[in-house]
Amino acid sequence: MVEELRQGLFCIKVPLPDSPLKYLNSYVVRAPERNLIIDTGFNHKICFEAMMAGLNELGIDLKNTDIFVTHFHADHFGLVPKLKTPTTNIYFNRPEAKLLENWQGFDKMLENAYHHGFPKKNIKTVLEAHHMKQLKK
Repeated sequence: MVEELRQGLFCIKVPLPDSPLKYLNSYVVRAPERNLIIDTGFNHKICFEAMMAGLNELGIDLKNTDIFVTHFHADHFGLVPKLKTPTTNIYFNRPEAKLLENWQGFDKMLENAYHHGFPKKNIKTVLEAHHMKQLKK
């Protein structure tokens, strides 16, 4: 579902399956030279289909489109690998970009959580609730 908010600014509601949030507002700035997608939704088939339907409705060519990720949550960047093309610029906020540039994997992140008091016995439940099922091990 696409809604025009202002001239050249649109909102695509991307469903978020199994999430209490229900959907993500992905914003699209349509411009003559280059377009901009702001946040993408989970890397999930239903999210991808909704995003592509909205982009097609707007006549967006991904070869002329950049992506801005507002923050490091899977519902905001999950579709980046499927939407990017060789000509896509991907923008990200500096503090979290620095985290990614120095990424040491989820083990380091979980170790830090344990160090700061997060109970090890609860991590599996939290990861499953956060759509990070691939991290259960």
